Amino acid sequence: MTATTTSAHVCTPPGDQSAEVKKTIQALRKKLSRWELDHLRAHCVKLANELEEAQATIERLTEERDSAESWAEGWREDVERLVTALESQGRRVGLTQCGAVVAMPANGAAPQAAAEGGAA
Repeated sequence: MTATTTSAHVCTPPGDQSAEVKKTIQALRKKLSRWELDHLRAHCVKLANELEEAQATIERLTEERDSAESWAEGWREDVERLVTALESQGRRVGLTQCGAVVAMPANGAAPQAAAEGGAA
């Protein structure tokens, strides 16, 4: 049987590291730091893209809201003009349960639909 010899760095106690072991550990730390930075950079790019998409969505939704408000204001003004015109003709104006605008003669006869969707 032959005796096996072990190299010095394998049997070196933890507190007594050779220069080669220290270099290896330092190189590994540098490599891990680079991997960490690469990961963080990729994560930052992903977050920046998500933020850009969110900001575009916010802008689009803001434009849609502004358009809807403009349309609603136009409809409100149209209804006010219609109500004013009907009242100036001596009619009473009201809403059905379905939300249709109706005009009734001042004497209370059967209502007449004044706006779309208005069968009373």
